[in-house]
Amino acid sequence: MKKILTYTRTMSPSVFAFVMATGVVSVGMHAVDRNLVSLVLWVCAGAGWLTLLLLLCVRAVIAPDRLRADFGDPHRAFGLFTVVAGTCVVGIRFAVADLLGWAVALWLFGLALWLVLGYAVPWLVVLRDHHLGRSAAADDTPAARSDLIRDIDGTWFVWVVAMQSVAVLAAMLQPHLNGTRDLVAVVAVIGWGAGLGLYAVVGAALVVRVLRYGIPVNELGPSFWVVMGALAISTLASGHLHAMAPTSPAASAVHGAAGGAALALWGFATWLVPGLLLMGIWRHVRRHVTIRYTTELWAMVFPMGVYSVASMTVGGTLRIPLIDDVGRVFIWVALTAWVCVAADFLLQQTMSRTNVE
Repeated sequence: MKKILTYTRTMSPSVFAFVMATGVVSVGMHAVDRNLVSLVLWVCAGAGWLTLLLLLCVRAVIAPDRLRADFGDPHRAFGLFTVVAGTCVVGIRFAVADLLGWAVALWLFGLALWLVLGYAVPWLVVLRDHHLGRSAAADDTPAARSDLIRDIDGTWFVWVVAMQSVAVLAAMLQPHLNGTRDLVAVVAVIGWGAGLGLYAVVGAALVVRVLRYGIPVNELGPSFWVVMGALAISTLASGHLHAMAPTSPAASAVHGAAGGAALALWGFATWLVPGLLLMGIWRHVRRHVTIRYTTELWAMVFPMGVYSVASMTVGGTLRIPLIDDVGRVFIWVALTAWVCVAADFLLQQTMSRTNVE
């Protein structure tokens, strides 16, 4: 019990990346008719979501100061969006299984979290960095402030992922919700459009950081895969918006644009994959950075999984077999990565227990 409480107090805000990775690989396995594997992963994702949500609530009670500090920490705050994305990814898996009641409930919960965190997290990060709201007597000189641009990393793109996950689930549910079809379509379009806009903003800020400060090799971690993952889930959202029921005015208005965006975003995401693989090889082989289990590793698995699902969705929706085939091959890469990270986690836990004994 003491060990659990210690973990709860210090747990990373990005811990729901496990749920995101597991859930999306489950969706991909279902798409390639590996139903048993998909079911096992679905159960793991659901159990992980419930457990981590409970621990997060406990943390808010026993360590409110640490949780409050996370909201203002530019290196940790955006990891809170994994709660939104993890919730919606589990909802997507329920929607795939035609369990629409559960999918709607998870979407509403994810939407509520998105509405709160989507404004609170960036505001509190800026508030802390610029000392906004403090008295005039407080030290607010440039030397007293950090340079927020220097703190931008891959986790900031989870902000985009959260918005697009809400859009994806909304677009999947929209054809089945007769009474609120138009409203859900509008929410899907808002999430999709806001996500694309935020990707441009965060991407530009990251480029400024790279050009101005560079990125130390120890900071070029797996979280930078989320740069591609945010594009991939934007591609997935575009594909589902393209397929929304055309009886809704909002769905009809974005039908053509979403199809074109899906193809363009998929191309950009595909272009990034070799670069990310080469970056990993350079980091671990050339610069001898040791691979150790951290929650951040799941942030590498999720982009692989969502890229696969997005490829299959766009390939099927736009009737481009080559793109569909890419997704059907790449989902096995994602599953392999999931198994490797899970094995690394279990090995770490085994070694930890052995050392204690």
